Amino acid sequence: FQKQFEGRFKVIHIFDKPKKVGGFLGFGKISDEQLPFVEGLLTKDKCLELLRTETDSNYVNAQFYMCGPGGFMDSVSAALNVLQIPKE
Repeated sequence: FQKQFEGRFKVIHIFDKPKKVGGFLGFGKISDEQLPFVEGLLTKDKCLELLRTETDSNYVNAQFYMCGPGGFMDSVSAALNVLQIPKE
């Protein structure tokens, strides 16, 4: 989707403890293209930093989809709340 909707869709992989061996992050996927990821526990502040550096900061028509463990979802929700992005 990211290539198909370039400029409109972005995936950011975040792993708190990525494996460094065995293909892409240890999942066994061998690829010519190394997939980028962010390493570390996602906090509200880290999420705000990623939103500021990885997007154009135009959230008027933006849609956010998140999935992950509870702490991850809480951090993302808190960051979106700081930016006054409504829950829908």
